[in-house]
Amino acid sequence: MDGRKEAAKTLFERLLGLQNDVGLLAEEYDAERKIQLGNFPQGFSHLALIHTALLLSGELQQ
Repeated sequence: MDGRKEAAKTLFERLLGLQNDVGLLAEEYDAERKIQLGNFPQGFSHLALIHTALLLSGELQQ
């Protein structure tokens, strides 16, 4: 939303790589240990993922 769309897309792609084998996310991620933590699967994480995908695709205007 601050105009750095390419950087946002790059970070989004990194996030997609953190999903498990069936595409699910937990509520937290420990970058040091490279594991998902907290409630699993986490609905709010998935809602944020969908919202971000829609923003980056131009389907949703903020």
